[in-house]
Formats: sequence, structure tokens, C-alpha cells
Amino acid sequence: MGLATRTLAALSCAVAVTTTSAQASAGRLQRAREAAGGSSGSSGAAGSVGAGVGAALGEAFGAALAAAVVEASRRMRYRPYPYADGGEGYIFWLKELPLADADSEEDDDETAAPVETPEAAPPARGRFWSMSLGLEGAFLPTDTVRGGLSSRLSLGVFELNTSWSYLYEFDVRDRLVLGDLNLALTAGARWIQMSVGAGPTFLADPTITDLAQRTIVGVNFVSTRLHVFPRKPLALGLCADVGRLRAATFWRLRATVGATLGRVELFAGYEHLQIGDVPLGGPMIGAILRI
Repeated sequence: MGLATRTLAALSCAVAVTTTSAQASAGRLQRAREAAGGSSGSSGAAGSVGAGVGAALGEAFGAALAAAVVEASRRMRYRPYPYADGGEGYIFWLKELPLADADSEEDDDETAAPVETPEAAPPARGRFWSMSLGLEGAFLPTDTVRGGLSSRLSLGVFELNTSWSYLYEFDVRDRLVLGDLNLALTAGARWIQMSVGAGPTFLADPTITDLAQRTIVGVNFVSTRLHVFPRKPLALGLCADVGRLRAATFWRLRATVGATLGRVELFAGYEHLQIGDVPLGGPMIGAILRI
């Protein structure tokens, strides 16, 4: 009996040592992979207290939002790029002139409808849409690097944005791919543009050959983009994301400072990404091309 007890104790110690050693040798990307791939906890059902009041408030908010979207879609325009043709910022709004008086010398047919003209004489090349492509690189602690691609398409007040990052950890020769795709509402005025949306997010493991097991799909609950163009050639950017990758909560916060050179913006900044308890942040540089 004593021999059996000592044998079990020795096996337990061996297992503990092996587990500790494996955790210590695991790289940062492996820890992020494990955090996202773990089992998710259960959640209780939300109550229905105040459903009637909530429905009424939701309906009122929806009506107000729909009216704002229609008005912004009708009047908001984008310059070809920030500060184009000597204008201020990136976005301007068309101004609706009042109807002419009945005794006006103008012909009735010419004054029967409001005429839209830009405020502060913005360029005639204002567009209903805008598009940009981004390329960036970053260095993370523990010998990890990141390369990123991004794209942003705005059609009036609607926006579709996506970003993808490839991370490589030199010490353990590990790699991961992170991406997201967000549908957002965007608005702005002259020197500021802001968008708020949501969408799916992805963590892909190129080391796994089975396509069904390679990708973890999550959700980006809130994705916010803020761009400020205070004075030529300055360009400031802020991004904040909060979501979940299966079992792990993730969040991202980044800030950039750049300069515009025509359609090209060169920037530098810092991005911090957190997956569970694994930090993946570092300084970065990049460029944005506005089409």
C-alpha cells in the first residue's frame, strides 16, 4: 500500500512539472490561441422587465435615426482626399437654399425647387462615396512582428471596413492571422469623421491543415473609428474595438498621428490588442491611400 501511494505521488509531481514546463515554453501567440479556443461559460437568459417601455423607446430612437440617415445621405459629401483643392477637412454638407419669392424676376420653373449648393464653396468634385486602402507594420514585445492590411468603403452614411493582421513570433516560429469585417454608420463635418459599427472577427491558425479547425469566429460588439483633420497636413486617428473570440474577450485601442501628401497619408502610432490575458501591442508605422 505504501509503495502504491508513493508511486501515485511521484506521477502527480511529474504531471505538474510537465504542465508547468509546457506553459512556460508556450509562446505569446500560442497563449492567445488557447485563450480564444477554450470552452465558453454559460449565460443566463435576460429578463423581460419593462419590455413595453423598451419597445416604445426603441421605436422612437429608430425613427429618429432613420430620419437622420436620410438627411445625411442626401446632403453629406466627401472630398477626393483630405484638404483637397484647398478645402477644410474631408467632409462637407450641401446647403439647401430657400425658395425664391413669388414676385421674383426669375422664371417660376427655375425657382420651383430648392437648389443645393455646398457650404463655404467646397470643391465641385465632392462625392457621395469614399474609399481608402491601408498598409502598416508593427513590432511587438518578445520578438513578435505584425503586418497589416485594411480597407474602408463609405457610401453616404454607410460604411464597410475590414482589417487583417499577420503575426509572427520568431522565438517559437509561430504565426496567427487576425481579421475583422464591420458594417457601420458614419458621419462627420469638415474636420472630423466618425463611424460606429459591428461585425464578425476572425482568428486563423495557418499551422493547422484542417480548414474546419483552422479558424475561430467571434463577434466585434462595438467598432469605432475616429479621424480628425484639424489643419493641413495633420491627420489624427483613433480606433476602439470590443468583442469576443469564442471563450476570450478581446479589445483593441489604437492612436495614430500622420501627415497627408495629396491622396497619401503617412502615419505612426501605437496599437494595443488584448485577447484574454494575452497582450499583443506595440508601435507601428504605415500609409493610407485614398482612392
